[in-house]
Amino acid sequence: MRFFSRLYLALRPHARANSRTNSRTRVFVLSAAVLGVMALSGLLTVNLVIREDVTSLMPTRPPGLAEQFRILREAPFAQSLFIALGGGDPAGSAKKVAEALRGPDMPFVLSGMDSFSPSLLPKLCAALPGLMDAGDMAALPPLLTEKAVAEALDKNRTLLLSARGLALRDFLAMDPLGLCARKLRGFASTTGTPKPARGRMQSVDGRYAVLVAEPAASMTDTAAARKVMTMARDAVGRGAPDAETIIIGGHRHTEENADVIQEDLRRILPASVLLIVLAYLVFVRTWRGLSIVLLPTASLLLASAFTGLVFDGISGIVIGFGSVILGITADYAIHVYFAMNGAESPEQSLERVSTPVLFGALTTLAAFAAFFSSSIPCIVQMTCFSIFGIVAALFLALVVLPQYLCSARTASAPPPFAEKWSAPEEATRLRPRTAVLTLLWAVLAAGLGGLLHSAPIDGDIRSLSYQSEAMEEDEARMRAIWGEQREQALFAVEETSRQAALEKNDRLWERFVTLSADNGYDLSSLTSLARFLPARSTQTARHAEWKAFWEERGPRTVAALRDLAPKAGFSVEAFAPFALWLSGEPPLVDAEVLTTLGLEFPLLLLRATPDGTHFVYGVAHEGRMPESFRDAIRDEGGHYVSGETFRAAMDEATRADMLRFGGLSLLAVLGTSVWLLRSLPRLALMLLPVSLGLFGVLAVYRLMGMSLNIFHAIALPLVMTLSVDYGIFMLAFLEGRLRRESVKGVLLSGLTTLSGFGALLLARHPALFSLGLTVSIGLSAALLAALVLMPRLVRPAHGPPLTPRVREAGHV
Repeated sequence: MRFFSRLYLALRPHARANSRTNSRTRVFVLSAAVLGVMALSGLLTVNLVIREDVTSLMPTRPPGLAEQFRILREAPFAQSLFIALGGGDPAGSAKKVAEALRGPDMPFVLSGMDSFSPSLLPKLCAALPGLMDAGDMAALPPLLTEKAVAEALDKNRTLLLSARGLALRDFLAMDPLGLCARKLRGFASTTGTPKPARGRMQSVDGRYAVLVAEPAASMTDTAAARKVMTMARDAVGRGAPDAETIIIGGHRHTEENADVIQEDLRRILPASVLLIVLAYLVFVRTWRGLSIVLLPTASLLLASAFTGLVFDGISGIVIGFGSVILGITADYAIHVYFAMNGAESPEQSLERVSTPVLFGALTTLAAFAAFFSSSIPCIVQMTCFSIFGIVAALFLALVVLPQYLCSARTASAPPPFAEKWSAPEEATRLRPRTAVLTLLWAVLAAGLGGLLHSAPIDGDIRSLSYQSEAMEEDEARMRAIWGEQREQALFAVEETSRQAALEKNDRLWERFVTLSADNGYDLSSLTSLARFLPARSTQTARHAEWKAFWEERGPRTVAALRDLAPKAGFSVEAFAPFALWLSGEPPLVDAEVLTTLGLEFPLLLLRATPDGTHFVYGVAHEGRMPESFRDAIRDEGGHYVSGETFRAAMDEATRADMLRFGGLSLLAVLGTSVWLLRSLPRLALMLLPVSLGLFGVLAVYRLMGMSLNIFHAIALPLVMTLSVDYGIFMLAFLEGRLRRESVKGVLLSGLTTLSGFGALLLARHPALFSLGLTVSIGLSAALLAALVLMPRLVRPAHGPPLTPRVREAGHV
């Protein structure tokens, strides 16, 4: 391309006696400018805010998936720490650890009550009217018959004669018919797997006490997550140093992912640089060739700096992608270096090589631009990062690098191979072996179609984040204690105020009650806050219903108690507190009342976001909620999320991203290729590495039984766009437009790119590893196709053989 050769001449000093001095001055000025920009970029890079939480991997589209993730993110226990303490005295350990944890940074710590006083039971009964739903009220009349009253009094007498009787005397006087006790039993069946023991939440076998702590800091903040985990470990160390401890939660996930990404970065980037240096030592070994190492490093710093200016924080996975940028951007320096490493004039060499370099860069940029259609923040950041790096490398390779190479060249003799390969052969019109090429494309097209159609998709969000074996073991042990939370589904309603959200939740529960009467569904499999904390308006209406009920039946019931009490061994006035309860004004139940009564656990179903949105959650066993219940949730404007529905939505989004990214990248590659070549046979030949690269990846994954996740949706288009560069340069060489040394450039550029992606194989983070594995397999197949297969599928229509090796092999 003449533009770059003319720019080169414009920047080069005119031939004069002191041209060498001017050349050195020019190089010095360029060096100072480049070093200054690199220093500034390095300063900006050091101050980058790196985030390692999984939220950057979650798509914001389609709306259904984004909505499910929003509900899961605000769900109960999503921000909680679960601490299980074992040993000789788990309840005592739980009390000490809870005391050590409580503070401004850990405002909510649920471990149970130090002791449950029977005096709290009358307070709970006083609040009962507001908790009595339609089903509870319908169950009252059978309890008020003379026979039922007599049976209740006999049970009370037996209970009073037991060891617990004295403590329960006041409670039984207020609740002789067991109305409150009946409701308490319903509460106990819905509060979760850990059961109260000595006032603490303990496992069924009593070996572990369980604490639930809700930190003030979000688990998505890496620094805050580290601080939270340090606080939790310190609290356990102070309160129960000898106890067997299990700590799990989102903050631990964030901490472990942050640690593993940082460890990966410390391995990946040096390994990538080392591999590039090794390739330089094997293939180049000249001072001029140091540009192959220095130019990618400069491009990486520039890309990091500009990306940091665009985004407030960058995912650590994006920084890990820096090794890939090192490998990709080294290609441009390699091709320019080998093109200008001969006896041909620098401007002529630059004019010849700039077209395929620019074309390859444009196809890569166009393919990366397709990733802007992604709704995943990490992928958008990675796209900006890559585009900045490629543009910087392209500028340095075609504008700055030729000035350095020319300056070094004037002071030294041409290399030994310059005389033999001083200039390319005359351009030759190729005649591909059409029959073989057609057959090969037919086989590849059928194979790719079948592999893509049947490729299994992995939509599990856990496969995108790192999880150590220790954490997996701890989560398995916690599930044995706490119960299998992943087998449960969530339903939620939201409003702009707490009371409005509670009212909507009450309406939803009323529909559940009606539906359960129709289909016999057991409501005990659902946990709803409507049972524990109805809205004020709901409680007020229930109070009115309670009063109306007892205005009619209260006098008869009190009279029956007075008549039957002596027969059961009680005094006539023994149940006067019951009569006072019925005639009194019931109090409203609120969060403070529940806390006083030791019922803090249900309050975890209440959530509020900083933007003023209030959520009320419920829990249902996955797969056990009838479709009519799910319809009711949707009718009330609520949300239903389960592991099954979320994975299905992720599967659909992943497949859609693969089709969208792949389709847009394919259009970019085909569009630019057709525009440049304008020949179907040449196009089929040039794109052969692309198809073989994709086929190699999918075939290997099928043989290994591996599924494709969202990062494979990125990797496959990358294989496509990077492979096309090999086809471009090999086609230019086969047509005699580039010197034979360009083949060495293709090999070296392939190896440097593979070094970038291959370094990702050292990563422990699944996202980085899967990206590195996929592209490494694809590029290896594509490189072999370009260097081995392409020369055997063409022959010139006229003129001399393309290369001495082709002549000797008898391919003409």
